[in-house]
Amino acid sequence: MKEIKTSIVVRESDIDELGHMNYLKYFDYFECGIDEWFLALGLSVQYLQSRHIGCVIKKVESEYITEALVGERLEITTTLTRVGHTSFVIFQQMTSRNQKIIATSEKVFVMFHLQTRKAIPVIKTIASAY
Repeated sequence: MKEIKTSIVVRESDIDELGHMNYLKYFDYFECGIDEWFLALGLSVQYLQSRHIGCVIKKVESEYITEALVGERLEITTTLTRVGHTSFVIFQQMTSRNQKIIATSEKVFVMFHLQTRKAIPVIKTIASAY
């Protein structure tokens, strides 16, 4: 399992005064893709917390290519692109129904022990997904 696709429809409440999706909502939509990616690996929040494991975002880069409009069905493709010792990278692409790229995002995550508050090695479930 290397990538997950998530479908989302742009809500009217996510539109700004310019008539397109507000830039902050892109992050919300990308986060939905991240959540589904973790769940596809069997890594629910409850599962990770019960093992005192979390992921912190070290770096986020996003590029807005074209606007998203109300009612538009978007597809978020979430792909694991790199695994290091304590970190991993996820790339996401948001496309419209006709496969036009709306935006992209790349996030660097660091595995984190919730009690010691220190980085830990990437867990096998994530590393083996690469």
